[in-house]
Amino acid sequence: MGSCLWFSGFLSPIDSFFLKSATNDLPFGQFIMKILVVDDDQKLKGLFEQRFRREIRSSEMDFVFAVSGEEALTYLGDHEKENIIVLSDMNMSGMSGVELVKTIKSKYQPRPPVVMLMTAYADSRSSETAKTSGADEFLTKPVDFTLLKEKLKKSR
Repeated sequence: MGSCLWFSGFLSPIDSFFLKSATNDLPFGQFIMKILVVDDDQKLKGLFEQRFRREIRSSEMDFVFAVSGEEALTYLGDHEKENIIVLSDMNMSGMSGVELVKTIKSKYQPRPPVVMLMTAYADSRSSETAKTSGADEFLTKPVDFTLLKEKLKKSR
């Protein structure tokens, strides 16, 4: 006999994260944060794996990489039941990060994934563009990995 859980009302984003993450085959109370990094610069994969090696080894975080907005949307579509944080470059060939954010925020309702945009342009116009597109966070490149880790943990 299995057990049944009933929920009444809406789940907060945090409750939703834990409920989705509870389906992972991990010890009770341990959840993997899945981060989809979207950037057409393929060298970033090695950098992220190096900077987050401790979190990856301890199964605290799992990184998936896409080289385009289109590839990211395909991945999200194939993993709709998972709670994924998206970290995307703003300026990519093909679909831009801004277009990606708008698509994600309109397609995945009522609880779209957290999306963070990053760019090498640290001006107020880029920040405002990210904000108006629906991005939850804005980061500049080169990425401050200490700050990024803090933002990721807050988004959990």
